[in-house]
Amino acid sequence: MTQAWLNWLGSPLFWFVLAVLLGIVEMVVPTLFFVWFAVAAIAVMVLAFFPLSSGILFAAWAVVSLVLTLFTRRLTRRWSRNSGVDRPLAPVGQRGIVRKEIDPIGIVAIDGVEWSAKSLQGRIAEGMSVEVVQQEGAFLLVRLIPEESL
Repeated sequence: MTQAWLNWLGSPLFWFVLAVLLGIVEMVVPTLFFVWFAVAAIAVMVLAFFPLSSGILFAAWAVVSLVLTLFTRRLTRRWSRNSGVDRPLAPVGQRGIVRKEIDPIGIVAIDGVEWSAKSLQGRIAEGMSVEVVQQEGAFLLVRLIPEESL
């Protein structure tokens, strides 16, 4: 079993599948963190076409991932310090319209700016009015505004 796993780890297909899975995780988790592990997996996929051991491929993936993560972290930290605010502060207390159904995550528009949002009350349909209760990381927590209070 161990030998079969090591053979699979040395396969370009393994590294391609890993890159795709990490890319999907990056799309779901808006952090710009997992993308570097996916890029490293693509680089190692190319190396896997050469006769290298699984251990060397794994070590290459770890090193490339670490270097990309550390380099881009410094770069983005420097960029964010110099760029000022590129998005308004969380609009707590403001009202907006659901642009993409919230179930459990969707998009709301507030004063022309679109935000990722989570509902405090379950599913909220597109076109409904919501109020921002608080910000949680990259998401706004919203509640449905009853139609009679509009």
